[in-house]
Amino acid sequence: MVDENDHDHILMEDKTLDLNSHISIPSYMEQCLDLKTGEIYYMNSTNGMRVKEDPRKLVSSKNADEFSGSVFSEEDSSYHESEESSSESSPSSGENQKEEDGLVVAGCKACFMYFMVPKFLEDCPKCASHLLHFGRSDHSASP
Repeated sequence: MVDENDHDHILMEDKTLDLNSHISIPSYMEQCLDLKTGEIYYMNSTNGMRVKEDPRKLVSSKNADEFSGSVFSEEDSSYHESEESSSESSPSSGENQKEEDGLVVAGCKACFMYFMVPKFLEDCPKCASHLLHFGRSDHSASP
């Protein structure tokens, strides 16, 4: 006999989630999807902090220096430096920077996970093993 009030199954309506994948998040942040609730959250990979607010929206609504100093840890000085240098660069060099900082899909043979990572990242963010990059347009493809 099947219990109609079985709470182990969550009925998902036809929902569309906007992942904003055309706008990159800081390289130390991970965009995650809770498969049970269907909610998106963001995790800071340097300190493990989880937030539900999209960091891209927070940065656009506040001063980037204020945001990075108040919400994220001070240990991540590379983020502060990259924000300062990108705000001082010209629009044409900003476009080149976006191409260099683009995300690619990468897989880890050690922990069997797929990630969206910056093109330059070679090590798995979870276990630090070597990543296999998919769709990377440069000639330095991993063996």
